[in-house]
Amino acid sequence: MNELDIWQTMYTGNIGNATYFLGIAFLLWVSFRMAINIRTNPESNLFIRLVGTAFCLSASYFMLFNMAMSEWNINAAAAAFSWLSSTDVAISPNAQMVIANTDPGAAPSIMPNLVQGIFVASAVLMQMGQIWMPKK
Repeated sequence: MNELDIWQTMYTGNIGNATYFLGIAFLLWVSFRMAINIRTNPESNLFIRLVGTAFCLSASYFMLFNMAMSEWNINAAAAAFSWLSSTDVAISPNAQMVIANTDPGAAPSIMPNLVQGIFVASAVLMQMGQIWMPKK
């Protein structure tokens, strides 16, 4: 395996992850629509609120999972670059930058970084506010 193979594999993984993200963005939109419809429908009962909450939280979990897979893909590429450099093969400055700015070989984790966490938490809070806050 050479550096070009590693870059290509990482990009292929990113393309698949981006496609999955498009589905998640659609689910996020649907969950916001659901939350608004639950709020505006006077006949929304506790069961509907619970199901809506479960759907919104599931969409947020899928988003966290997608972010984790993206990070894992880049960490795996960094581990491959690190391995490649340990075999006395010269790697490019970009590959060295990937190694320096990631956690090579780290296991996937759904714990988001600060910006991702703020984004997902704000989406969940807006949805839960629409579903559970009392109407004025």
